[in-house]
Amino acid sequence: MPRRSRRRRRKKSQLGTYFLIGALVLLIVALVGPAIYLYTQTEDELALDDETLCPTGGPSQTTAIIVDATDSIGDITRLALMNNLRGIIERIPKYGQITLYVIDANGAAMEPAFKFCNPGKLEDLTELARMGIIANQEFIRRRWEDYRSRTLAEIERALDRSFEADRSPLLHAIQLVTVQLPQVRQDLDPDSRLRNRIVMFSDMLEHTQDFSVYRSGIDIEAFRQSNAYRKYTMDLKPFVMEVHFVMRTESGARNLSEYVEIRNFWHAIFVKEFKAYDMLPMRLPGAN
Repeated sequence: MPRRSRRRRRKKSQLGTYFLIGALVLLIVALVGPAIYLYTQTEDELALDDETLCPTGGPSQTTAIIVDATDSIGDITRLALMNNLRGIIERIPKYGQITLYVIDANGAAMEPAFKFCNPGKLEDLTELARMGIIANQEFIRRRWEDYRSRTLAEIERALDRSFEADRSPLLHAIQLVTVQLPQVRQDLDPDSRLRNRIVMFSDMLEHTQDFSVYRSGIDIEAFRQSNAYRKYTMDLKPFVMEVHFVMRTESGARNLSEYVEIRNFWHAIFVKEFKAYDMLPMRLPGAN
């Protein structure tokens, strides 16, 4: 009888130990599980430059805007240009950079008119961050609006000028921009979806001593034989080219058929000759 009593007590003691261990495991899971979930949902915020709002280690990618100021544009075209620029600002990816170059008779300036980065908006964040649980929603909204308003103000300031010149060195400006843009940051683009982008707002009527569509016409063979081809051949493989064509009433692309002709001309140059990743054309409204 005493032996059986000891065995019962031992079994009860073991059951109590197992129960205690099980309760401790459940408690740990209950405490650690939410912490792990919150950790996986927490945004990996980068240190940003106060002036440009760009990551101190460099932007994720760059969209370079090139505006051709060598010929005047009408009110409707200018309005469409600004509307399109607003859309581009909205589409810059998180930590992506937007810059602006203006072309005059001498080409584009060595430095852009400005550099800003998209610091991220609520839509870029995780669900818990958007709910305000692990992020300051008001701070994120203010920082995004700061990026948007400052970028638009700098664009309007840069374009508040006379659009007129006796030369249109478009290729010079594009070549200059390609050698200035930083590479896409692979650590911020693990899926390799980001590409640097060059966005042109121009009639695309190249007019220099090396090559001019006014002298040779819209002729790809004439371009291949020109000094401009030898001087401005460039590697556009890392870039997407986006061209917003300005319509001209006196020469060049003054109707749909001529727009198609000059669009195909530049597609041949950018994609076939210079190997750009792609060229996205669009036609701005208004006659100029």
